[in-house]
Amino acid sequence: AETYFPEIIDGDTSWYLAEILWFNVPRKVGKFQLIDNEVVGTFYDKGKVSFRYFDDDAVIAGWNIDAAINDNWIEIEKIDYTARKVTGKFCVNLAIAHSSHPSLPDRLRFYDGVIEVDMPE
Repeated sequence: AETYFPEIIDGDTSWYLAEILWFNVPRKVGKFQLIDNEVVGTFYDKGKVSFRYFDDDAVIAGWNIDAAINDNWIEIEKIDYTARKVTGKFCVNLAIAHSSHPSLPDRLRFYDGVIEVDMPE
């Protein structure tokens, strides 16, 4: 599989590219197995993940958990309620679920991932 890095050409603001790695995890410190974000239900011992690639306001491609690889997890190391920050790390393997662009990779792997995000309200 190849790696794809989209870019915006200087001065061209008529279109917009965006990528998002989406996590939905329990609000507690710990290490959680990641499952596909499209699985319906609330899980208190698992996290959910997906990756989407957008062009303007349309989803061009989506990747979900690669069921052939079991090394998919997120570890919440610290929740700072005063600063409203969450820190942690993750490893996730994804396989393409749908794509309207033939040159995008069929698999993505994020390893040694680091998270430092503002806590949602």
